Amino acid sequence: MISKKPTIYLIDGLNYVRSHMDAMGAGEEQSVMMFLDWLEQAACSERFAGSSMRIVLDGGYRSVGPTVRENMKIDFSDGERADDVLLEQAIYLKQAGRRAVLVTSDGALLERAESEGLRTMYCAKFQSFCRALMPEKPL
Repeated sequence: MISKKPTIYLIDGLNYVRSHMDAMGAGEEQSVMMFLDWLEQAACSERFAGSSMRIVLDGGYRSVGPTVRENMKIDFSDGERADDVLLEQAIYLKQAGRRAVLVTSDGALLERAESEGLRTMYCAKFQSFCRALMPEKPL
């Protein structure tokens, strides 16, 4: 369940796109841009009031549209793996007393996060919730 409390959603961007959007037939970069545009609309919904989303994409910077959007920030892992960046951010936020949820379908990352006592959510569950917020904007 999506939290009713202000939460930082740490999203494994390419994992999300590869597991839920590649079937749409667009190339990966186009799928990333479509995903970010769609997610921005969800992030602006009243249901996410007080919450924010941080999307981490593997690799270096590339044009994916604005990297700072309403209630969203897009980062690139550069020389690191996105999994490591996400895990580090989630651990930091937990230690700082902030409510964070790691959104991924990567089994190894989920296992590492859960061993650290972090909150996690599968991409499919997060996507279903966002779709319910925006039935007129399918993705």
